[in-house]
Amino acid sequence: MAGLAELEPDHERSLALKAEARAIVQSIANAISRPDLRHAFLQSSEVSAVLI
Repeated sequence: MAGLAELEPDHERSLALKAEARAIVQSIANAISRPDLRHAFLQSSEVSAVLI
């Protein structure tokens, strides 16, 4: 979804897609109970790119 946001010509829609992608990532991270796995997930290049 974040990748599609980069291709979206409508700036407002692009921002909305990025926000939705961040919310999805945060939801997944919050569901990971082990701190080490949560940290690894959030530090992965694909995920950290969404959070920027």
